[in-house]
Amino acid sequence: MTDPVPFDPTDPYETGDPYQDTEPGSPQASQPRAHPGRAEHSDRPGDQAYPLDPDDDDLIPPKDLHMVSIDLDPNAPLNLAVPDIEAPEYGQRPRTADNRAPSPVETVCVDEVALSGPELDGELFQAARARQWLPPGEPTPAQQERVLARAAEAEFSPVTPERIAALNEQAATFYQATYYGSWAQTYLADRLGGTDLAGDPRTRPGYAPAGWTTLTAHLRHHGATDDELLAAGLAKQASTGRLIDTFRDRLVLPIQHHEHVVGFVARRNPDTDHHEKTGHEAGAEAGNKAGPKYLNTSETVLFAKADQLYGMDPHADRLAHGAAPVLVEGPIDAIAVSLACPDHVGVAPLGTALSDTQADILTREHPAKLVVATDPDGAGHLAAERDYWILAARGADPQHAALPRGLDPADVLRTTGPAALRRHLEQAGSLADALVDERLAHLPVAEALAVVAAGDADRWTPRTTGIARRLHVPVEVALTQLMPMVAAWDRDRAGQSASRIHDKATRDRITGQSALSPAQRWAPLARQINPALVRAHDWGSLAATIDRADRAGVDVQTLLPSMVATRPLAAEYPAADLRYRLEADLDPDHTPLPGAGSRVEASRGRRPKPPIQPPNLGRSPRDHTPSR
Repeated sequence: MTDPVPFDPTDPYETGDPYQDTEPGSPQASQPRAHPGRAEHSDRPGDQAYPLDPDDDDLIPPKDLHMVSIDLDPNAPLNLAVPDIEAPEYGQRPRTADNRAPSPVETVCVDEVALSGPELDGELFQAARARQWLPPGEPTPAQQERVLARAAEAEFSPVTPERIAALNEQAATFYQATYYGSWAQTYLADRLGGTDLAGDPRTRPGYAPAGWTTLTAHLRHHGATDDELLAAGLAKQASTGRLIDTFRDRLVLPIQHHEHVVGFVARRNPDTDHHEKTGHEAGAEAGNKAGPKYLNTSETVLFAKADQLYGMDPHADRLAHGAAPVLVEGPIDAIAVSLACPDHVGVAPLGTALSDTQADILTREHPAKLVVATDPDGAGHLAAERDYWILAARGADPQHAALPRGLDPADVLRTTGPAALRRHLEQAGSLADALVDERLAHLPVAEALAVVAAGDADRWTPRTTGIARRLHVPVEVALTQLMPMVAAWDRDRAGQSASRIHDKATRDRITGQSALSPAQRWAPLARQINPALVRAHDWGSLAATIDRADRAGVDVQTLLPSMVATRPLAAEYPAADLRYRLEADLDPDHTPLPGAGSRVEASRGRRPKPPIQPPNLGRSPRDHTPSR
């Protein structure tokens, strides 16, 4: 083979014009000259001819079925970065019409963009082994500073933690005595499905009377000083200078730690909620005077709300015997879970999002059994998102209980009973899978793989396989992209977790979901199942049925794809077919809604049944729900 021919700017083959030296209208003008070194015969002295071999392997189209179309855009998922194109060196041809830059989308062999099976097995094994031996996460600088500051406060406080604990115990006893016959007793029993917890030694509910100084006068009578009441957070100074009770006209729940009452969380009178919702000036003023819906003890040398989880200490014996902690949003939800489910214990942050210290407490004792059961609304979804990242940074891979839309755990207990709440918790799926489903509907696949990378190493392969199959991508390609994400997470778990938690785009996306119509909300899922669904004239009816099923607590993200995988949809009426199947699955004795199943039944040669409205989907179980 001859050496490469140097670039010659006067050569018409180099300038891209093979007709340059032909006379217009001549016979040669209709045929381009053969390029030196490529044609059957060369017209340049010393060049050899290279005839094309029809049996050359390079000219035979590949028969490998494992091919993948990749996007060479470096910002797109499952891609290879496009190398920078440098200037041609001596002897190389510049870009021309025959030698153009790569297309943005090319079809390449999987072997060129993915590790082989044995290579992936080795990479996965090494990464899982490294994950197993990661040291426990160190306290953040903020946590360390906080611990030192609180230790200094306790050392120099004029009122000892032991004295504050004694005053809290006296206050709890006083609140329990005034609980009987109050609105707080009726309210809590109603929220818990009729169960009255008066006198319960674990919960110890109480009532703070509406008087300004009822508790203050009681504790002063038993020897408490004003300084002690202020230090314990049981009283505060009014604008007049005198002491008044911190909690007034509230349901009061003690917060316990190592069998000591360290503080309280108190729920305001629900009548104030109704006044506030009216929007009238008088109602708003009443709500402002009543204070926040839930009020915690102010920070003391004994109590800080970011360091405690409500409901954990009273049920420490059950947790020690294998009960799973269930992370909920409010204290009454925590009580409902612990009351209805022997194998679960409800725990709740105190008016704030899950903190680093609270996450440390949960994962130190129960990393493998955590269940997240936040409310099924925008705020609850944001809380679940935060819970996943902060718990995953500590090695946990929590479960997620999907509750009916609009119902918190206490609502489920009140409206459908303890068996239904137990069923929701026992059927809890993976929180990571829920986050993956949300991302696949709105974001590039790389965002879904980031969730997988932070989770349990034993679930890397099955979760990534599920993602690849849903997107019709070779599993090797998805696993290859997963590996650097695993390494990045393990290098800086705290930093990666913080960046995910504070991602504004995620907050905006989840918050915006509540404003979408059913047709908009469920379109991404429908496109994954069958793009023809959203093009059907009755897509709106199907979307409304999916939305009602979701409100009823059905995991439609899992149910609908499994239905289609079991039996393909009718080509003529795909939306009507899926709608009929969904309604039949929800209520086997139910017949289809008008315009949906009738055409499908007729197409199958069966007489359609008269349409009726499904009783369990046509109304909301939240009718006449009391204030939370």
